Amino acid sequence: MKAKEARQLGREIKSQLDAENIEAAYSLIETILLKKTPFRILDLVAEEIAKGENPNLSEFLEKVASEAYIGSWTIIGGILGNNLAEDLFGSLNQAKEYIIRADVWHACDTIGERVLGPAMVSHFPATLELLRTWRKDPNPWPRRALGVGVHVWAKRSRGEATLTERASKLLDFLQPLFIEASMDAVKGVAWGLKSLGRYYPELLSEWLLIQVPKGGYRRTMLTKAITYFPEKSKRKILKLANQ
Repeated sequence: MKAKEARQLGREIKSQLDAENIEAAYSLIETILLKKTPFRILDLVAEEIAKGENPNLSEFLEKVASEAYIGSWTIIGGILGNNLAEDLFGSLNQAKEYIIRADVWHACDTIGERVLGPAMVSHFPATLELLRTWRKDPNPWPRRALGVGVHVWAKRSRGEATLTERASKLLDFLQPLFIEASMDAVKGVAWGLKSLGRYYPELLSEWLLIQVPKGGYRRTMLTKAITYFPEKSKRKILKLANQ
């Protein structure tokens, strides 16, 4: 399927939803969920579905999640991500619900990249405030998603100097999760730190020099975080960790 066809399919699905034909809309989306459809195509379909008012969207999302195809989470994440400007609070809350329901790493990462990351990029202060409670969520997947979101933010920042203050705030935000115990969550948080280290290495290095001596962290968290550090900086951090 080409981009033009994907957008047309998305518009057809939206038309069915507007007519309250939920089953018909789902039948259309299932035709591509049953195939190995590239995520970039699914994202285009989701973008079209999300346009304009959509009172039947929640029921449609429930249908999409019910079969739990790999592409289901791309569609869900894409739709919620495109609704951030209209309903930041609702989109984040729904993202959390589906992340927990899916109960698998690839769904968490897929939704995190499409909802939490863009929310941090476009609605930074409000998003961090809304996500603070996620750091203590009893389920590890929302905690993992926070790291995924930070990864997206760092990737989009490209190390822009004017965004250094925000990068620092993200490190402060992730600080309670540096001693995360669940390996599922560790991998997501470490991914976020790793990407911050790629674009803001000096900032992360200074932060780690404070956090590492406190202990309590998983080794994976540290080794992933310093992935992009120069060898000299890596040795310095690891020496401190081994003391």
